[in-house]
Amino acid sequence: MDPMPHPAFLPLDGLDRQARARLLDLGRVRTLLGGDRVALQPDSMAGLHLVLSGAVALQASLASGRAAVMALLLPGDTFGGTTPFEGPAFGHAALSIGPSRLLTVPAPPFRDLLAREPGVRRWFEGTLAERARRVEVRLAEALLLPPGRRLERLLRDLASRLPAGDGVEIPLPLTQDLLAQTIGVTRETVNRSLRELAHAGRITRRGPRYSVCPSSTEADPW
Repeated sequence: MDPMPHPAFLPLDGLDRQARARLLDLGRVRTLLGGDRVALQPDSMAGLHLVLSGAVALQASLASGRAAVMALLLPGDTFGGTTPFEGPAFGHAALSIGPSRLLTVPAPPFRDLLAREPGVRRWFEGTLAERARRVEVRLAEALLLPPGRRLERLLRDLASRLPAGDGVEIPLPLTQDLLAQTIGVTRETVNRSLRELAHAGRITRRGPRYSVCPSSTEADPW
């Protein structure tokens, strides 16, 4: 088990230090290297997972090997904490994008904490509402926007949400396969869209790292 961070430095807006300390007491911190993949069983998906640092891709996959990224998670983002849904036999995994740290609280003690601590329950309800909002936005984008526009919006969202970032650079090694899984297209489509965005002056790229151009002023329908 990795050393626990100090409660004051947890990315948990909306929780006081005492509540943060309780989460730490109930969970364990895991340090992941870039490319590390943690398989998530149904019981572990019922527990709470919180990204402390770095970035994590939450993947779903089929037995055939086909995979999709359901969310790119940054510090303060969570997944799990709810009853696993029934349906097709999807596999789930957390893929570390560069070095990252993940706090995991097993389901039974987390449910007990929610029942005993109204402040933690309100915080968790807020995280669920934010997750739902992001899912709705991604669904609307998938139905209404072409791949290049979806890709640009993804990059701008990451640039704006990274802690201590400047809203321009994305200091993450984002492979084209990962981007394709995230917006639901082929790697070839991502490659073509990246070239078009760079040619239009909307992004710059150096290998797997990207920057968005703040001078872009194209009207956004959102």
